[in-house]
Amino acid sequence: MSSANPRQQLLEAIDQLSDRQLQAVLKFIQSLEAQPNPALPDTSLDPLASFVGSTTQGSLAQGIDETLYG
Repeated sequence: MSSANPRQQLLEAIDQLSDRQLQAVLKFIQSLEAQPNPALPDTSLDPLASFVGSTTQGSLAQGIDETLYG
């Protein structure tokens, strides 16, 4: 497996598997397909998700400890 392309590496590795191992790989792939894409976080439950990046005023928390705790 000297190819740098992950898809090609996967195909080459699959060629070496037994039928039983192929069934396990197939089940694993199907379980991955059923999961939401972890690279895309669900922001629908985060009330601040639409606010992030909406200000250019620098750090909003600057000096907050002194303000809160004296």
